[in-house]
Amino acid sequence: MNKTKSMMFKLLSAVAIVVASSLSSLAHDGPDPIIHWQFKTSNIKQNLVQARLGPDATFSHPPTFVNDSLGQSARFNGRGMQCVVAEDFKSVEKALPTKEMTVSAWVAIDQPIEYGSIVGTFQDNGDEETGWLLGYRNSSFCFALASQGADDGNGKMTYLTGKSKFEPGKMYHIAAVFDGKKMELYVNGKLDGDSQHQSGEILYPSQAPFVIGAYRDDNEFEPMTGRIREVSIYNLAAKPKWIAEEFEHLKGLA
Repeated sequence: MNKTKSMMFKLLSAVAIVVASSLSSLAHDGPDPIIHWQFKTSNIKQNLVQARLGPDATFSHPPTFVNDSLGQSARFNGRGMQCVVAEDFKSVEKALPTKEMTVSAWVAIDQPIEYGSIVGTFQDNGDEETGWLLGYRNSSFCFALASQGADDGNGKMTYLTGKSKFEPGKMYHIAAVFDGKKMELYVNGKLDGDSQHQSGEILYPSQAPFVIGAYRDDNEFEPMTGRIREVSIYNLAAKPKWIAEEFEHLKGLA
């Protein structure tokens, strides 16, 4: 190889490295999910929801689907219907976040209830409060979490309830973030509430079901009436800019 070709080769190699590095940086501007379910007919085999990432989930009843301009969502009828990831989360514990987390979903709630859950694994029995959930209380979305830093002996959960009210039947993007020091709740890309009552690692129960579309622990079962399009779980705390961009990608749904 002559001197000119050698210099050209080195220059092209350097450019390739810079471009690859830039693309990699852009691709990882936000967290990557560790669990991701999309509720559409192509991902459902009989009653099994095949996860894009993480564990599969199983509907208790055959789901129906609602089409929209950007895809599909599964309808939860509120009559005992749930989508079970695990009867005991311990069987999929290695897939769950422990220190930081983000959980996001595209959902529509048709019927508000006092305590509703979109996805979660928790126990809230008297003063025993452990685990986490992304859900809703009456007409506001909420994020509930128990951590080791707030543990009073058998767990203490904070229900961070958003300030805004949702419109029944309308699709929303909801995101909950915990960075080990602060809880945040976002609705359609905007911060809707925060709390510093929890800190440290997530305090999981000794056992609990891991369920989509129902508020369920050892002594309560409140199924959801509405639609879920997708749910994603991350083991990192997302930044506000990333959450806003996630909403922008599909804001036509809202």
